[in-house]
Amino acid sequence: MYRLAILLFGLFISSALFAAPNQATKIMVINFELRDVSPLPNTQQEIERTEHIDTVIRNTLESAGYTLMQPCEELVKASQQGLGYLFDRPEVAGKIGRECGADYVLMGQTWKPSFLFVFPQVQVVDTREGLTREQLVPVSRSVQLEASTLDRNVTEAAGKKLGGQIVDRLKRLESR
Repeated sequence: MYRLAILLFGLFISSALFAAPNQATKIMVINFELRDVSPLPNTQQEIERTEHIDTVIRNTLESAGYTLMQPCEELVKASQQGLGYLFDRPEVAGKIGRECGADYVLMGQTWKPSFLFVFPQVQVVDTREGLTREQLVPVSRSVQLEASTLDRNVTEAAGKKLGGQIVDRLKRLESR
């Protein structure tokens, strides 16, 4: 009995010493933008579609165990410099995200070039210093929707697909 107690105590101590800390990956999320360059831009339906995709992706990431952070004041200010400013400048988003304590910065936009198609797209920016352009944006994905399809289920499926792609890629990066 005494040996069993010593063995169990030793296992407990060694597991406590060598266990990796359970820290969730922190993702700072900037609200999705609508980049609508169609002849009739920024309709209420497109604004709602963009907001819905944003919500679905956030829920997908939270369900996968990621910690979502509100954007810090500096990131909000940078995003207000113009439509797509940070999306087109991931190095700026990564630098600000790092300074604000995030592991990644998630940016998204719904790009609508015409009445025919809508392209919800996301970028996840790694905030570590000294990365190449390819390493800086480990996730850059888009899906295509028919613009005439305002079905909420189709929009939700697109958001889930993008969210799943983000989770899959981040899990592969974390397993390295």
